[in-house]
Amino acid sequence: METGKLSADHLVQLLDEYKGAIRPDVLMAGKLGEDCSYIKVADQTLVLSTDPVTAAESDLGTIAFNINMNDIATSGAEGVGLLITILLPPDSEKKILDTIMKELHDLCLAHNIQILGGHTEVTDSVNRPIVSVTAVGKIPYGEEIYSKGLKVGDSLVVSKALGIEGTMILADVRKETAKKVLTQEELTLINGFKDQMSVIPEGRIGKKLGVHSMHDIT
Repeated sequence: METGKLSADHLVQLLDEYKGAIRPDVLMAGKLGEDCSYIKVADQTLVLSTDPVTAAESDLGTIAFNINMNDIATSGAEGVGLLITILLPPDSEKKILDTIMKELHDLCLAHNIQILGGHTEVTDSVNRPIVSVTAVGKIPYGEEIYSKGLKVGDSLVVSKALGIEGTMILADVRKETAKKVLTQEELTLINGFKDQMSVIPEGRIGKKLGVHSMHDIT
C-alpha cells in the first residue's frame, strides 16, 4: 500500500462492509466526508472525532489538539475532553513527552477542555513520536451541524487561508529545503501559522449565525 490516506473507494468499501452493530442512538457513524460521529444521549448529542499526528516533528501537542478540536467546533458542539495516545520510540527523551503534554494541557486550559485519559507507551514499533487524540464534545440534540448539510446555491466561505497546517509541517520537517526556496519573510510568516490553526472561534460564529454545514479541512 502507498503511504498517505486510503483512496475514497477503499475507504467507502471498508465503511460499508464493516459497521458492527447498528444502534438507534448513533445518529451518524463513519462516513466519507464527515469527520465526526454523533451519539444521542438524553437531550444532548455527544460528538466524537479522532485524528493522529504522524508527519510533524515539533508542536505535536498543539497540532493534535487543533486538528481534533476543529472537527468538534465545526459540528457546532462545545468541546468537553480529550483521550490521548502517545507512542514514543526507545531513543526518546523524557522532555519530548513533557512538551507534548504541556502543549495539550495549556490549550485545554485555554478552552475549558479536560484531559480525560489515554495511553502512553515507549515502543520500537515506531521510529518517531506518534500522537493520536480522540476529542469529545456535546451539543443540544437537534442542533448538530453536518458537512452533508451543504445545499445547492450556498455561499462557500473559507476562514484564514488554505494549507496552513500542511505548509507549517512541511517547512518544519524540510527545514533546509525551505530555507533554500523561501524568503526569510515567508519563513517568518509560516512560523506564525501555528497560532492560526484553530477554528474554534469560527465554529462558534457559524453556529450562532445558523449555518447548516461546516467542515474543517486541516
